[in-house]
Amino acid sequence: MLTLHSVTKQFPHQPHPILNRLDFSLPQGHSASIQGPSGSGKSTLLTLIAGFDKPDSGVIRLNELMLSDMDEHAADKFRRQHLGMVFQAYNLLDCFNVWDNVTFTARLKGNFTPNYATELLGKLGLSDLRLRPVAELSGGEQQRVAIARALCHKPTLVLADEPTGNLDEETAAQVSRHLFTLCNQTHTSLVVVTHNQSVAQLATKQWQLLHGQLVAK
Repeated sequence: MLTLHSVTKQFPHQPHPILNRLDFSLPQGHSASIQGPSGSGKSTLLTLIAGFDKPDSGVIRLNELMLSDMDEHAADKFRRQHLGMVFQAYNLLDCFNVWDNVTFTARLKGNFTPNYATELLGKLGLSDLRLRPVAELSGGEQQRVAIARALCHKPTLVLADEPTGNLDEETAAQVSRHLFTLCNQTHTSLVVVTHNQSVAQLATKQWQLLHGQLVAK
């Protein structure tokens, strides 16, 4: 279970904390969508969960791992072993083909299973593109590659920050269905930040981030 208790984060020269004694919990295998105005702290929240930054106070825990107490080395190990990430900008390695991008994190972790990677490509409709340079793919295809990469090392948790933000409506619907379905099938927890209501509605539970607090919709 992912648990945040009384998490506070304030940036210099800002009159109020962007996150203010925030509480949140997500059972393993469930999904949550987070919406809110621009600048409300959605991406900051994902950054804290991922261990790229620390809260000023409060506790962030994933099962037995105390994320809010980790040093940089431990946080990096946590991301390699337990976390998958999907970004709006895809963040693929343009010099690699589809297969090398998908398997990159799993190889770093030492948890590379070729059959599982092949299965993911099949479920995402990428089998025929496995040797294609990612720079030659459409936006929807690149985001499906990013989803496969995020899941290939069998993470405990996937964080997705505006995963359909660069896609047209039809492609966004297809990509988001793939993301939620695969996380559900693999019992992987999923937190999605999105402005897209159609994407948000796919989650087990929907939240709004307002005035530093998460409010259930």
